[in-house]
Amino acid sequence: MKYVDIALGLFPPFLQTWLTFLLVRRGAYKSFPFFLTYTVFAVVAELCKFAVAQYSQHTLTLRYFYFYWGAEAIYAVLGFLAIHEVFRRVFENFNSLP
Repeated sequence: MKYVDIALGLFPPFLQTWLTFLLVRRGAYKSFPFFLTYTVFAVVAELCKFAVAQYSQHTLTLRYFYFYWGAEAIYAVLGFLAIHEVFRRVFENFNSLP
């Protein structure tokens, strides 16, 4: 059962790494730099959370608690910045409307 937990814990960072690769390969990072930053941070944060959860069982609660909520605060800021840049891009044609 432990191998299934490890596989399920590493699958989302793998998918986000693939998304990062596609963003860089297609040049979309030029239009959406905050989304790329958010995606890269998500990969790093999830791998770090996974490592903290796997390798520090004796002090898991306090270390994981602080790391988790610190990462969530950064996720929130980067998420709002990514939404803002996409929102501006999608609704740029409506700026001229009264």
